[in-house]
Amino acid sequence: MRRDRSAIEGGMRLGWQEIRQRARDFSAEWKDAHYEKGETQTFYNEFFRIFGLDRRITMIECVFAKLTQ
Repeated sequence: MRRDRSAIEGGMRLGWQEIRQRARDFSAEWKDAHYEKGETQTFYNEFFRIFGLDRRITMIECVFAKLTQ
């Protein structure tokens, strides 16, 4: 999962095949996680990367969307 950030930084769309592979990698990496509270931010960052998103930017966009409604 941490190996490829080009989709986030490059702004390219991901295909379903890539998303599925990233989801598999993510679930394999986190299957034995035990310290959930201490790893919350890392978990969410890596979860959003499945879809080629940066959590911080996505959260800002959500807040902005609510403000402009």
